[in-house]
Amino acid sequence: IDPNLDGYTFAMRLNKRHNVSLASSTREKPISAEALAKNWGVSIEVAKKTRAATTQRGVRFITPSMSKCYRTNDRMLRYRRLIVDMFTNTMFSDVTSKRGNKCAQIYCTNFGWVRAYPMKKKSQAHETFSNLCSTIGVPSALIMDGAREQIMGEFRCKAKEVDCRMKPLEPYTPWANAAESAIRELKKSTGCKMIATKTPKKLWDDCLECEAIIRSHTAHGIYDLEDEVPETLVTGETPDISLISEYQWYQWVKWYDQNAPFPQDKYVLGRYCGPSFDISSAMCAKILKKNGQYVHM
Repeated sequence: IDPNLDGYTFAMRLNKRHNVSLASSTREKPISAEALAKNWGVSIEVAKKTRAATTQRGVRFITPSMSKCYRTNDRMLRYRRLIVDMFTNTMFSDVTSKRGNKCAQIYCTNFGWVRAYPMKKKSQAHETFSNLCSTIGVPSALIMDGAREQIMGEFRCKAKEVDCRMKPLEPYTPWANAAESAIRELKKSTGCKMIATKTPKKLWDDCLECEAIIRSHTAHGIYDLEDEVPETLVTGETPDISLISEYQWYQWVKWYDQNAPFPQDKYVLGRYCGPSFDISSAMCAKILKKNGQYVHM
């Protein structure tokens, strides 16, 4: 311990860091910096910083670690409480996705954390907020523009139930909403990956979801991050990248088709379309089959 560290300075640093993990596991990770840089489309330097600030305890085909459980209680007590303010806005697409989505609700912070929730219509925004609260946590405040589906109705009721303060922005001030820049960066990076891999446009929502999670687990050169990843500052825990680090978006992969008729090979090719959420094990991925349908393996 630094003998020159007085009580006031220690309290200020502790308040700033709160419950953020200051060190990650020193165990060698299965994914190399070179492979991570290739899979995520980032530089070697960024990949090295990301590996240093994250863990990777899970490897595909290995039994995943146990997930944290929460007691059943009132929403404002049951959900994890976050110490960050979040911005939100709705982005739209001219192409209806394979899953029937036409837009997406974006949640972000001013230090690079972002999540994307595709929707069939903008009136489903309140359902994405429920998903955010149950899976990530309840932000201390939610900042948005004056869209009716965001400041009224079910959205407002759910924000009140979880004790989340809503802060609508004044009209004609889009620069005050950090979600605008997050949407711009998401569109840019998602479009680049789809063009590079020749991904069909109807898969834009899958790529958008995957890209948002990757950006949240990447060590950006943002001063407030202090060489951590955005997910660490939001959750207060060292995040694990096992689920998203092994494959590139839309990469060819082999999966085991137990229903393949004889004498067809049971190991068939498919396209990796990101992680599967709330399906099977923690390492489950979404694979696009040759007939255009998804399989979760």
